[in-house]
Amino acid sequence: MPEDGTKKLLGQILDTQRRILQELETDKKQIDQLRKELTLAKAAAQIEPQPKPALVRILKGLADLQEPVGADEISDHLEISRSVASGYLNRLAELGYVQKLPNMEGEKKARYVFKLNEKMLSSDLKRLVIPEAN
Repeated sequence: MPEDGTKKLLGQILDTQRRILQELETDKKQIDQLRKELTLAKAAAQIEPQPKPALVRILKGLADLQEPVGADEISDHLEISRSVASGYLNRLAELGYVQKLPNMEGEKKARYVFKLNEKMLSSDLKRLVIPEAN
């Protein structure tokens, strides 16, 4: 009788191993599919989207002023509210189109000044933003 119990236990172990192998195969297929999707997503992320027109207008304003400026200066130049200008400048800094620098000069009251990062602009965006690029 002990042999019957051993055979039964071995049979259960084999069934469990088969089930686990099937689950692993299913998981492997799902992982392969996710890898393909991730590769496509990475490729899509490398295609630089054009910033929205409002952000392009801020970039153009920075190019016009030709020096690091605070949100209050760009808002005066473009005749928009300071809070809107600040939000747009911070978004452009996140995207890498502008550099956000601590204000080390005492002349400006802003804590941070923003400078156009021309190296990050595509050639199409440069033509829109910088007059000399045309």
